[in-house]
Amino acid sequence: MVFGPRVDIRVGPGGGLDRGERCVIAGDFHGVIDAPTTWGDDVFFNVGAYVCVFEGLTIGSRVMFGERVSIHDEDHVVGPVAPGAARYRTSPVIIGDDVWVGANVVVLRGSRIGSGSVVAAGAVVRGEVPDGVLVAGVPAKVVRELL
Repeated sequence: MVFGPRVDIRVGPGGGLDRGERCVIAGDFHGVIDAPTTWGDDVFFNVGAYVCVFEGLTIGSRVMFGERVSIHDEDHVVGPVAPGAARYRTSPVIIGDDVWVGANVVVLRGSRIGSGSVVAAGAVVRGEVPDGVLVAGVPAKVVRELL
């Protein structure tokens, strides 16, 4: 694994990072890994990425992330929370093989990005992205199928 400058990865007691070969984090990366996390071979994070994992994250092989990508398998409860109740909700994130995630993309809890898909810069992904499509927008929607 190759690390650029200012890479901070905190692995909690329930976490772990199982990574493939030739993974690169270009720099200015912050990761909170409190649940099982798996990266395939040839995963590339450009500068400024943030990854927060409380339930699970799986990234396939040959996946590229643009600058300032943010991946969260959690979000906060909005409104009153009973004493002792969880203040956040979690759902695993799955990203298939051969995916390209553009700059400034946010991937939210419970999302699945299908193999061979492209997520356009600035998109917010929540839910299912089929295999082999281009998605864009807030929220991300299918723009077209890719050949």
